[in-house]
Amino acid sequence: MRSKRWLLLLLALVWSCNGPSTPSPTAPDTTSTTTPASTTFTTSATTSTLPPIDASETLRVGTTAPITNLDPADAFTFGDWEILNAVGGGLLRFEPGGNTIVPGTAQDLPEVSEDGRTYTFQLDPEAEFADGTALTAPIYVEQIDRVRRLAGRGSDLISFYVANVEAPDDSTVVFNLHDAFAFFPSLVAGTPYLAFHPDAYPSDQLTPSPEPPVYGTGPWYIESVSETEVVLEANPRYSGADQRPGRIVIRVFATTDEMASALANGDVDLLWRGVDGETAESLSDVDGVNVASVPGGTLHFLTVNHSDAPTDDQRVRQAIAESIDRGAVIDATLGDAFQPSFSPIPPGLTGSVDAFEEVYGDPDVSTAIDLLSDAGYTEASPAEIELGYPPERFGLDIAAALEQIELQIEATGLAKVTLTAQPWNTYVGAVVEGTYDLAFLGWLHDFPDPHNYLAPFVLDGGLGGSGQDLAFPELPQLVGDAAAESDADERAAAYGEIQDLFAQDVVTIPLWIEHHYIAFADRISGSETFTSPESLNVGATQILDYRAIEFTDEGDG
Repeated sequence: MRSKRWLLLLLALVWSCNGPSTPSPTAPDTTSTTTPASTTFTTSATTSTLPPIDASETLRVGTTAPITNLDPADAFTFGDWEILNAVGGGLLRFEPGGNTIVPGTAQDLPEVSEDGRTYTFQLDPEAEFADGTALTAPIYVEQIDRVRRLAGRGSDLISFYVANVEAPDDSTVVFNLHDAFAFFPSLVAGTPYLAFHPDAYPSDQLTPSPEPPVYGTGPWYIESVSETEVVLEANPRYSGADQRPGRIVIRVFATTDEMASALANGDVDLLWRGVDGETAESLSDVDGVNVASVPGGTLHFLTVNHSDAPTDDQRVRQAIAESIDRGAVIDATLGDAFQPSFSPIPPGLTGSVDAFEEVYGDPDVSTAIDLLSDAGYTEASPAEIELGYPPERFGLDIAAALEQIELQIEATGLAKVTLTAQPWNTYVGAVVEGTYDLAFLGWLHDFPDPHNYLAPFVLDGGLGGSGQDLAFPELPQLVGDAAAESDADERAAAYGEIQDLFAQDVVTIPLWIEHHYIAFADRISGSETFTSPESLNVGATQILDYRAIEFTDEGDG
């Protein structure tokens, strides 16, 4: 059941990047013995007496992503993670704009044992919380233990991988893992591993709406919070040099139109999370406004049930893969925000190759007919395929897109597709249980590594039966071996082999990548120090790091 709980949580996360202004559904927390506090934020301001910071540069951010949970043990949306990442200090962090991992509150990258199961960090002696309390290894270890103990939604990102964590002295943190995981630094750079002031959250209760001020060792602290606004102030004891702006105001808008109007009128400086393709196009015509497509994005795909007929037959799965013309679907229904995807690993991550394009080439109906015929299907007795989807979920005309795919598969004359619409709250469970032959989903990582895009569909039976009765039963072992491989080149090569077998087996069927947009006023720009200044240095991690933003004028905001 642990793996199913993890899959449900990941599915909840999918919607958090560009979702509606309502909290995402999540799996029931059946392992926790604590009762979460109310998720309703009451407007509250800090009682801090910290020395004043020059806040002449105030960054005003607009979003439609709701503020749902600001407890690092339980937060599980990208919007909430972004706020917590600005406040809490991680031992490691992602460099803005890319996947490079650099030291945070650690002095250097970790020392890794020969067997890959022990990671040792030395803390930066200058790391302090905003009130001057020093970050020590025992304080940090207790926070990791709190996340594990309370078993909130962030706990699986620790408990699945970490056997225990210890502090042999005040400056040393040691993680002992269940197994060798080469991607462990990517996890350590994530939200559940952040350090916050020991008084910020109670040790025995999840606290989605903590009382400000909330101090971390990061560049800012939470000065005030309500359901529609968070104010971050500069941490006066932050030891890094990359601390601008002095104040950040994050405002949650009820609709995309209201948010776009606020940017056009100069009431906010940037929009992130909630800018769809249509809004991006309209804002691109506004004087003084810049619009950029963010690298990476949400991978949309079909899960494939390998345990039930007709998709338990590899020939049927391959026939479906041969039939789908991604470009035609995008041109007919989706638009410029989407691009075809031919790999289960999105572009920009280690070892990503267009395996489905290499294996199948251009769509070929005649080959699909041959495969279905070999599998025993005829026009009189076609393969009956049920394709499930949640029509309200992904912010696009998904019904029209899937109708195009239905027509493409049925063009063989040997298959009959039934489209089944189901509300998301019930659809998630149906997909996990393998109700459908094919099921439409979107996927956005909880840590940016190929393992997070492969393991849920190959290991432990896979999502929706995708990992059962594989034509290449060695795939789970190959995925496990790649996860443990520490050599970057060897790891990339391993994922190349995995993707080739993945495509031949048709474990899932990648369809397209939905790009996300960011829009911003001329008064700010992305720092040229990093790799994606045109998108304010939001890269494949999909996290906006405010340190990578510069002001192009010295106005008072």
